[in-house]
Amino acid sequence: MTSMHPSMDCLRRCHDAAVERQVPKQGFRWLPISNAHLLAVRDLESDGVHRDPFDRLLVCQSRVEPMLLLSGDSQLQRYGSTVIVVSL
Repeated sequence: MTSMHPSMDCLRRCHDAAVERQVPKQGFRWLPISNAHLLAVRDLESDGVHRDPFDRLLVCQSRVEPMLLLSGDSQLQRYGSTVIVVSL
């Protein structure tokens, strides 16, 4: 286990608090992971190529909510209309 200098820990906590305040100010909202999201991962089709569990969870969140998922990963486009691939 590594220890962090107290001033670094304070800096990290201050940064986290600033991010937490900025999310709603920028018109975004936090999206917690729900049971419905997790259960949808089980049923998500897979070709065995793109198996990143976090990406699969994001796709399922976009389907369950429904909301758009913007991604730079072109492999996610195969998951349908809730995924939009953007150029980075």
